Amino acid sequence: MKVSSYAVARPVYSDRNSTSVLNTYSAVIGPHAQTQRWGVTLGAGRKATMEGAWLQVIRITAAAVVAQYNISLNVTSGATTAVVGTRDTWSNTTLVDFSLAIPINVTVYPGEMISVATLDGSTGGTVYYVGSGKITTYDA
Repeated sequence: MKVSSYAVARPVYSDRNSTSVLNTYSAVIGPHAQTQRWGVTLGAGRKATMEGAWLQVIRITAAAVVAQYNISLNVTSGATTAVVGTRDTWSNTTLVDFSLAIPINVTVYPGEMISVATLDGSTGGTVYYVGSGKITTYDA
């Protein structure tokens, strides 16, 4: 009788029924409360790895009263939200690019969500927002 042990390493995540998810939000809008622009929520038996993101804000027209405006990349687990990356400013100068490339490796677990949200607390004016991300989902 031959007895052996086959200790085989688990396949890397990209080989476990992986799916690529690309999300982008791009718009010129006026003042608004914190608003989620896109999100990916993981179902049971799935995990995800966020491989990179791009966040950008550009004031297009000046605000009458400037306040904070931003775009943020967030991970939510239960009732807790953590900001993974943000591009945040109070500038009222038009056509100045505030951008951030995020080469990250964040793992998101079943029931958690990764999302992009924008905020503009100013009075008047418009801001151009871009929030993009590349996510790979796979079997947990």
